[in-house]
Amino acid sequence: MSISIVIPTYNESGYIGTLLDSVERQEFDDYEIIVCDGGSEDNTLEIVEEHNVRIVHDDGGGPGKARNKGAEHASGDILLFLDADVKLENKHVLTKVRDSLNTENIIAGTSSWIPFDGSLKGKILLGFGSRLLKTMNDTGIGNVAVGNFLFIDKDIFDRINGFDASLPFNEDHKLMKQASSHGKTVTLDRQFYVSVRRVDEKGILGTLNDYIPLSIYYFLGMEETMKEKFRFETVG
Repeated sequence: MSISIVIPTYNESGYIGTLLDSVERQEFDDYEIIVCDGGSEDNTLEIVEEHNVRIVHDDGGGPGKARNKGAEHASGDILLFLDADVKLENKHVLTKVRDSLNTENIIAGTSSWIPFDGSLKGKILLGFGSRLLKTMNDTGIGNVAVGNFLFIDKDIFDRINGFDASLPFNEDHKLMKQASSHGKTVTLDRQFYVSVRRVDEKGILGTLNDYIPLSIYYFLGMEETMKEKFRFETVG
């Protein structure tokens, strides 16, 4: 089973090189990398071009839309969606992804994570989120995922029409929920590192103020209200 790694980018010159280097150190080598760029104005694409990567372009509109655009160009049996500010320190990560989808009835999965390169407060918050996700999925309380590390059988992805790009948040949760109607999902344990920079940029209160209300709207089925409260801009 081959893997197509899809990475949305927008001004990610500080991180994308580290991620691509970590992918290239993986023991599993039957993969392709597709970067979907939303109009970066820094040297993101110059860094990407130093690697064996296919570049596609998008006009913005959020990560769900960019991931779908990248997936349109994928040829692998498995889609692995990564964000530009993560890294794979363990060289066995892609092997574990492949082996998970070789398991009977497993068709999609995500992972808990390890925070890096940020404030202690930010690491504590992201660390709590990591444990919460693993607990919710392992106990059956929810079926949730994170878009910065989400893998799925490509046939299933196509069948459910990919991410709901109209959602400004929680499009990753919705994809996992839809996938679960076609088979089992799995949550790996701490398979990737994620930057704390987004939490540090907005602060603890700002991060919670963004995420909690929008997540409440989503889990209560108030998707239209969530769309009205928050939307991504396009770049022209």
